[in-house]
Parts: sequence; C-alpha cells; structure tokens
Amino acid sequence: MTLKRLVGLAAVALTVTACSGGDPAVLDWDLTESHTIEGIGRADDGEGGGGFDSVESVRITLPDGSVFEATDDVAGITFLATDGELSHLDIAFEPETAEDTYTRILGFINEWELTLHPRVDSWWAQAQGVTGPEAAEVDTSEIFAARPGDFDDVRLAPGGPFIDASIAYSFNDDRPFAVNFGFTW
Repeated sequence: MTLKRLVGLAAVALTVTACSGGDPAVLDWDLTESHTIEGIGRADDGEGGGGFDSVESVRITLPDGSVFEATDDVAGITFLATDGELSHLDIAFEPETAEDTYTRILGFINEWELTLHPRVDSWWAQAQGVTGPEAAEVDTSEIFAARPGDFDDVRLAPGGPFIDASIAYSFNDDRPFAVNFGFTW
C-alpha cells in the first residue's frame, strides 16, 4: 500500500469519526475546480449520498470564488452524488422560531442575491409567533428562494452550482421551523 493511499484512508477515517459521534466536524471545502465526493472528504462508496451529522462549522469556496460560511446552528449536511460527483449539497440549520427563521432566510436572500419567492412573505404572515402543534398547520410547501431571476437553472459560474434556500417544518414545538441552504450541480 502506497503512502498516498494510506494518507487518503486516514483522512477518510478521520472524517467518518468526526461525523459519527466524535467531535463536531470543522469543514473547509474548496470546490472551485471540481465538485467530487473526495473534495468534501468522503470516499465514493457507490451509495450515491451521505452526510455529516455533527457540524461545528462549514466553509465552502465555490467556482466563482464566492464563499459560503456557517459557524453555528448547522444541524447537518447531506449530499447526493453520481459517479463520484456531487449533484446536491444541502446544509440544514437547527430548528428556530418563525422570527429567527425569517431573519436567517432574508439574510441568505440578501447575501446571495437570491430572488424571493412570493410565498416567503405569505408564510411569514402565517408563521409569526406560532409555536407548538399549531406550527404544523403553517404551510411550508414552496417556501424557497433561488438565484438568480426566475428560478431558472442559472449557475454561479460555468460548471458551478445554482443555489436555493428553503423553509421546512421542524417537528419541534418551541422552534418549529428550519432553513435549508442548498447547492445543486
């Protein structure tokens, strides 16, 4: 076994340990040149997806040079892949109140110049101050924003992802909503 292979296996072992009950992962990915599973510290196991359950922080450098950073409140990260290349990377944030969820999604909309779907404001009108079982009644379908324009498949850069942000019901009575931020290639 070559030294290069041993180092690669050690890196994968450390990633798996960090993501399966060990200390929370601190992730720093450079996806400027490619969007492979290996680029996020995982081996292609042929399963087509996976995730990171315990994340302290994540930093992702994208093909256009922009950087996504989240240093707190990340609940987990999931990914889908085909033939070793990422097709979707989703950052799920911890459950929040409606107010905090709205603030977070508006922050992403402004930072990433996303186009606000009209349903975000109607969701906000329904969700303000709602907690407990009543929150399950607030419609979170089609609550999203995308970049840019008319929700077309417009990429950050050639070969890069397009971005979306969405709101989901969290099944937590005190913090009933959560934001997901995604990259799709």
